[in-house]
Amino acid sequence: MRERAESPVAPTSVLYVDSDADFAQLVERSLTRLDPTVSVRHVESADAAFDAIGDSDDPAFDCVVSAYTLARRDAVSFLESFRVEFPDLPFVLFTGAGSESVAADAIAAGVSAYVPVRAGENNFELLAQRIWSVTQGYRAKRRAEATATELRRAYQRTAEGVVALDPEDRVVFANDRFGDYYDVDRDRIAGERLWRVVPSMAETVVESACRRVGETREPETVTTEGPEGVPSRVRVFPDEDGGVICYVHRPDDETTLKRRDCLAAVADGVGTPALIADGDGEVVFANEAATRRLGVTADPGDGSGPGVGAVVAEPDADRVASAVQTVVGRARGDGGVRGHDGPSRPADGGTTGSRVVETVGLPGTDTTADLRVKPVTVLTDPTALIVVAGVDESAG
Repeated sequence: MRERAESPVAPTSVLYVDSDADFAQLVERSLTRLDPTVSVRHVESADAAFDAIGDSDDPAFDCVVSAYTLARRDAVSFLESFRVEFPDLPFVLFTGAGSESVAADAIAAGVSAYVPVRAGENNFELLAQRIWSVTQGYRAKRRAEATATELRRAYQRTAEGVVALDPEDRVVFANDRFGDYYDVDRDRIAGERLWRVVPSMAETVVESACRRVGETREPETVTTEGPEGVPSRVRVFPDEDGGVICYVHRPDDETTLKRRDCLAAVADGVGTPALIADGDGEVVFANEAATRRLGVTADPGDGSGPGVGAVVAEPDADRVASAVQTVVGRARGDGGVRGHDGPSRPADGGTTGSRVVETVGLPGTDTTADLRVKPVTVLTDPTALIVVAGVDESAG
């Protein structure tokens, strides 16, 4: 058994499934004695286990441990159903009723670990070790998936076309802007060799650069004639998985890139959900916190943002729209907080012309929040910075 000092900082929650309540108590006492970071909940049936685990996207436990004999079914049958709902969540079979055929069936069904109960052996120590091992692997995979998701979100929001290739030149990911540039469906080209689905890039300096970067692992920048004869600058970087990532930049992206950088500098600096709306009341930028909390996305390059009224509950839409209109008018008058060349604020800290819209409902929830609306000039555009503050989860 590993030393307790090696216990993970994050606690490990285990769901133990067994129709024998007395043995379940022994399992709980033994596991928590061997590793104080482990907590154990016991249920007697597979149906109760599914109810306890809950959402497949956010399961309530880090690991499921099951005896072989359960109410109305055996563990292998349970595991087969379990893997349909939870393909990655660790499942450990801990049983004294096992045999080679049971072990083979469990492995075929996708068991994470098989721990037989044998007389005279340290069964619970071995079980604790297996739980620690499979949960660490599961958490590492979840962290990697979360990182990949964040990267894809970032790639989606950039004003450049982005395509990631594996070592065989197959498309791993492409953002919408890349699809727009080359008139392809980014989802349909996934898994295909780039040079086949985007023939205008095949046998060009771009393909040559991708091959060199794949070998040397040194980034390169090349200039090529893109679709419709538009010159493009392509930056090729090595990816940690052995492939490459290409950033396609066209001259007409310059203003969009600069504007987005300015918008991000203003909205990302507040540390809470924040939106920026233009004089027409359209959201032109949403920071990552606003996307997560409010479900709002807005790209300054394609005008994809909703109206400000759509990001709050309907009864409050007029109040918010009015505040935005007033604040944008103030930004036209005195410039507000400058969103370029480093934010410069007036002597009062940038609050001149600000408005607070209190107790605004957030759509689809019983949550309310206060909105602080401030005048901001981004490049030469008067806009309103909308900061979500004073969130009240108990409203309604």
